Amino acid sequence: MSEQPWQPTDAELERALADLGSRVVYPPADPVAAAVRERLRAQPAPPAQRWVWIPVRQLRRGLTPALLALALLAGTILALSPGARTAVASWLGLQGVVFLYRPAPAHPTAVVGAPLHLGQRLLLPALGPPDEVYLEALAHGTQVALVYRPRTGLPRVGKSQVGLLLTEARGSFGANPVFFKGLEPGTRVELVQVNGTQAYWITGKPHLFGYLDDRGVLRMETVRLAGNVLLWARPGLVLRLESALPEAAALRIAASVR
Repeated sequence: MSEQPWQPTDAELERALADLGSRVVYPPADPVAAAVRERLRAQPAPPAQRWVWIPVRQLRRGLTPALLALALLAGTILALSPGARTAVASWLGLQGVVFLYRPAPAHPTAVVGAPLHLGQRLLLPALGPPDEVYLEALAHGTQVALVYRPRTGLPRVGKSQVGLLLTEARGSFGANPVFFKGLEPGTRVELVQVNGTQAYWITGKPHLFGYLDDRGVLRMETVRLAGNVLLWARPGLVLRLESALPEAAALRIAASVR
């Protein structure tokens, strides 16, 4: 008569494993905790995520709370790999669980001052806050100048202590091309585009350029720095970017102005 196989209960299996663990001698583990922590700190923080677990049929019978906790941990750690999530779920006996990723809702920055009717909002490039801001009162309105000091990727313009000058004035270029005056020999004006609108890239030593103020009157403006100039318009505004940057870099900054 054959002997019946041992079918322990959960409690008996737990006691047997605990007894076995006390009898096994393991070699000392390498101190890797500090190295792992350093690698985790060096990685960028992942975006906010939310997990929804939807059971589509009964889990494997006899799944212990410890395995459930492990499944929860696995679903969190493997957020970036759907294939790995599925493999671990199968290994844990969680074929009846579907992991769904739902990104956290975006919270766009609102223009909170718009309902206060404070006037036209100042536009800023992706360079961040300027080092200096100037407001000039003109006969036909006001002009704002943003000054950025030289820094890495933003070389000094000529002999000045300025890396970039961005001015904003009320007006437009109208239906006709912008009017230039006093251009020296060797100065070049090139038609380019900023966010799909016509712009002007000027190299050399331009002295004056013209634009229409908000009343439609032609106004002449002086270029302040002996560098490269990019001129373009937004609704109700004429913008001028002066720097020592090449054309491609100046266009990228102009496209970032918001």
